Amino acid sequence: RHLRPCRTCNIRRPPRCSHCALCDNCVMDFDHHCFWIGNCVGVRNHKSFLLFLFFVVLSSGMLFTLALLDLGAKLDLTLTTRGKSLSEDHRLQALVALGAFGFLMALFAAVLKR
Repeated sequence: RHLRPCRTCNIRRPPRCSHCALCDNCVMDFDHHCFWIGNCVGVRNHKSFLLFLFFVVLSSGMLFTLALLDLGAKLDLTLTTRGKSLSEDHRLQALVALGAFGFLMALFAAVLKR
């Protein structure tokens, strides 16, 4: 095997391993250092990073939809779904779903930090 020494941490590292200046670690298949998760993205956490991005996009979409619904209610627009007006119960259900999703995101972030 072709192991070459790392100039910074003085260990023998595999061919596709790079040193991160921010973490001060050698990372296999180093992609980038992500300050949102506070870690380097490499071979061990590509899946977790992609899940993080998926949940960020999903929660942003949910927040945007709820903001539009609330704006429509504030402007007294008649928002309709299948011919029926969007009731207060539906807004409450959407807020509960967003709260549950936020809780799951917090759990996901806590697991990611370990």
